[in-house]
Amino acid sequence: MESLYELFFELSNETRLELMRQVSQEPQRLTDLSRTLDLPPQEISRQLSRLDKILIVWKDVDGLYHLTPYGHHILELLPGYIFLTRYKDYFRDHTIEGIPAGFKTRIGELEDSMLVDDVMMSFHYVEEAIRNSEEYIWIMSDQILLSTMPLLQERLEKGVFFRLIVPKDIKIAAPVRDYFTKSGEGHLPEDKTSSRFTDEMGAVLIVSEKELAIAAFPSVDGGFDYKGFRSTEENCVKWGRDLFETIWGRSTVRVPEQIQRLSRR
Repeated sequence: MESLYELFFELSNETRLELMRQVSQEPQRLTDLSRTLDLPPQEISRQLSRLDKILIVWKDVDGLYHLTPYGHHILELLPGYIFLTRYKDYFRDHTIEGIPAGFKTRIGELEDSMLVDDVMMSFHYVEEAIRNSEEYIWIMSDQILLSTMPLLQERLEKGVFFRLIVPKDIKIAAPVRDYFTKSGEGHLPEDKTSSRFTDEMGAVLIVSEKELAIAAFPSVDGGFDYKGFRSTEENCVKWGRDLFETIWGRSTVRVPEQIQRLSRR
């Protein structure tokens, strides 16, 4: 554990972190780093020596500093810590425990997302994502959002494909039940729609080809307040798309009894 404590101590310095980032982009000389960081060469030399001692950087015969493979791996893991610490207030009472382990490791890919802590804004971004979708809209949610149904119908008529994941034990709210049982309403085109049912509701997730409309994690009591993260950055969209695909692959197409009863009305 001593090496771990030493690593965390060295990473606690802003200058050393920036040096790691700089030499990860391309090998650089001490004088170049001094100029880039606007610090005296003596200070840069001291900090590089510390990084060299713990095997983060190395210097070649031409005086160029490089990041070691070990240093690269450490740097790749840092976005997760940055993301979690930036939103520590959110993660004080929300948890990522329910998502697959690989996506906990990749949580730093959401570093470029923004926190939406107003549920009405969350619903607004979801509706905007549906309106703007041109290829697909994927929704994983613990409930069916009634306000999205007319929007989905409109987009599906334009050729957009829709996937839905809901819990096997989903509770159908009365307004949603009424909507689906009205004649001529609630019937999305079957050739553009597919749904599955899951036991793994570790997040509410709405993603299109353009954006991650929301990635909302459950509170520690297991419920969802629909506060979460959104982004149009590709790394964030990919994280959401990959998570959806993973849960989709683990989900069942067998329709729960409460949904079957609804469809028979």
